Amino acid sequence: MGVGPEALPAAEQVEEALGEANARFLATGRLGTTGQGLKAMRDLFEFHDLQRQSVDRSTYFRAIKKTADRIRSAHPSVKVYGGTAPSVSKEPAC
Repeated sequence: MGVGPEALPAAEQVEEALGEANARFLATGRLGTTGQGLKAMRDLFEFHDLQRQSVDRSTYFRAIKKTADRIRSAHPSVKVYGGTAPSVSKEPAC
């Protein structure tokens, strides 16, 4: 199990887009991404959906548990974006 070579470009673009979105959020308090980032996310979701449909349910859930365990263990391959968001006014924007 893992990311197939055909999905790697989209996965790398999504990783970059999420990093940029995090930086934008920390700087402005607004979460957003570019059109390219959004397209890469859609492509990656499509790859995920195809992968999910090609394995049985127990294999799929085993992979999800393995990923969740990797995140909880702070595995070196997992990128975690931290920091605190700037204070954001609760008043609506004009």
